[in-house]
Amino acid sequence: MRGATFSVWLANLGIFLSHSRPLVKNDNPYIESFFRTLKYHAAFPGRFEDINEAREWMGDFFDWYNTTHRHSGIGYVTPQQRMNGDDLKLFEKRNQALAEAWERLSHRFPKNGPNSGRIKELYI
Repeated sequence: MRGATFSVWLANLGIFLSHSRPLVKNDNPYIESFFRTLKYHAAFPGRFEDINEAREWMGDFFDWYNTTHRHSGIGYVTPQQRMNGDDLKLFEKRNQALAEAWERLSHRFPKNGPNSGRIKELYI
């Protein structure tokens, strides 16, 4: 007699293993992106002397990540700017600057203009 693996046994019961949060199907790409940002940060030490050093470094990293680092997925603003609503003002300034550049240098932009207003539409 031969038994099935634990994961097969669970699958037969209708239970599937996941490392994501419940009802969140796309968790993994976000955490992978975060870990890459963490590991490739210029100040990442690679190894820590003890747990206290790791906690201190990670605290500083989270502060930088949320208040200084501009994220491409949210329009190159910081999460703090996004949470406070400051991003809308920044997007307005960007769109105004793009429109002015379009007026002066339209030959350097695509046919539809400077992003065709996409920045404002995508991030509001």
